[in-house]
Formats: sequence, C-alpha cells, structure tokens
Amino acid sequence: MGKLQEDSNARALRSLQNQFDNFRMQNFRNINDCKSKVDRLDRKISKLKSKVARLDRKISDLKRKAAHLDHKNIRLWAELSASDRKMTSLWDEVQDLKLVTPSLMLVQQRKLLESAKNEITNLTGKVWRRAMSQAILRDIYEDLQRKLPRYHLSKDALDFLANRNTIQKEGNPAARNATVGDIRMALTMDPHFSADDHTREILKNLFEFVFEQPLHQHVAN
Repeated sequence: MGKLQEDSNARALRSLQNQFDNFRMQNFRNINDCKSKVDRLDRKISKLKSKVARLDRKISDLKRKAAHLDHKNIRLWAELSASDRKMTSLWDEVQDLKLVTPSLMLVQQRKLLESAKNEITNLTGKVWRRAMSQAILRDIYEDLQRKLPRYHLSKDALDFLANRNTIQKEGNPAARNATVGDIRMALTMDPHFSADDHTREILKNLFEFVFEQPLHQHVAN
C-alpha cells in the first residue's frame, strides 16, 4: 500500500514538473516574442525619427527659401513700382513732346526761311524786305540764275519766301541755334506737309539752296 502511494506521488510530482517546464518554456517563448516585437518597434521608431529629422530639415530649407522669395518679391515689387513711375514720367514727357514738337518744327522751318533770305542777299546784294514787288523778285530770280549756285532756287520757292505763309506767321523768328540736322529733321519728320507735295518740294528746294546738300541723304551700306 505504501509503495502504491509513493508511485502515485512520484507521478503527480513529475506531472507538476512537466507542467512547470512547459509553462516556463512557453513563458520564455512569449518573452522572446515580446523582445522581438520591441526590437522591431524600436527599429520602426528609429526610422520614423530619422524621417522626422529629414522632414524637419526640409521644412527649415523651405522656410529659408520662402523667406528668400519674400525678400525677392519685395524687391521685385519695388522695382516694378519704380518702373511704373518711370513709365508714367516717360509718358508725360512724350505727351509734352507731342505738344512742343509742332511748334519746334515751325521754329526750325522759320530758321530755314530766314537763312534762305540771307543767302539771297549774299548772292545778289539785294536786302530782303517784307514787301517785295514782282519786278524785284524777277530781278532777284534772274540774278540768281546768273550766279549759278550749286542748287538753284525755283521761282515758286522765291514766291513762297515773299508771301506771308503759315511758317512765317507761326514760326518763332528767334530760331537762331537750329543746326542743319535740326532743320533737316523738321522737314523730313513733319507729318503736316506729307499731304502737301507743293509745300514740301518748296521747302526741299530752299534747304538744298541754303545748305548746298541734298535734303534726303542716302547712307551707303
């Protein structure tokens, strides 16, 4: 009877030992699984930290670029405002020139007429007066033909000088500083004579008579 009890106790003890060993092994595996999971999470956290650090650097770079663009935009706006002011100023100057140019052209054309009268006096010795009879004008014309200047003065141009035309009425007689180039520009660029071929030809004749050079200069290539 005692022997049977001992065997039963031994079996019970072995069973408990086996259960304990199984529990310990299972617990060991569970601990290892947890450690593996923790390691994987640590690696993920490390990667996420690296990614966050890269994103922080990108954000910092973008902030610097944004600040640079803000400064650049401010500078560009300032330049644009300056350009607008300059354009407005230039536009005002153009409008002023549009108002002044016709008067300036008349001034320079008046200078041409005065120069032509002085040239006639130099060539013929006859002083030009405001009222010139047709007989005197005919004598001047014939005298000029005998003098044979390089560029002849036409009879129409002589009559134009003798008559009180628009240029002599409106042109300022104080055009003392007009150069040959100024007068040439006043004749070639004045749109008011584009529809008046007769007046344009007379002014062309007067220019070439006074300055002994063609009005329209051809530039060789």
